[in-house]
Amino acid sequence: QLEDEQIRIQQQIFARFGLGLCYIERVKRIKNTDKAEALFKKQAGKYLLAAHGQLSQLSDGTEQKRMEKIIRPGLRAIDYLNKDWHSYFEKKKQEIQESLFKGKTSQPQDAVATVLAVLHITPIELGFTPMAHYTSP
Repeated sequence: QLEDEQIRIQQQIFARFGLGLCYIERVKRIKNTDKAEALFKKQAGKYLLAAHGQLSQLSDGTEQKRMEKIIRPGLRAIDYLNKDWHSYFEKKKQEIQESLFKGKTSQPQDAVATVLAVLHITPIELGFTPMAHYTSP
């Protein structure tokens, strides 16, 4: 019922996002049947995907990106709950790449671990090679 179309769209996105998160929480707390759990997962995915799909209707690109960053963890949670590991790790990798060296790592070892994760280099593969002398294969 809002007159400003962009604000109306934003509010619809937030409402769908909120409903999606409620269903995710319900899945986490459910103690009864698999059927109910599957229904809640489906509903959560439905609302979060609808919110994500509606982002393209926003005319402000900056606002689109901001709201996508808010919605993305919910989509990743749905992938986790559905055990869609490929999609889950792709979303996680994208999040890590975006946060690299943007002040979100608290210590140098966090930054190194993040770089290794993005490059798909496990600490065991790195072995005892000193970081200052490490070159990628």
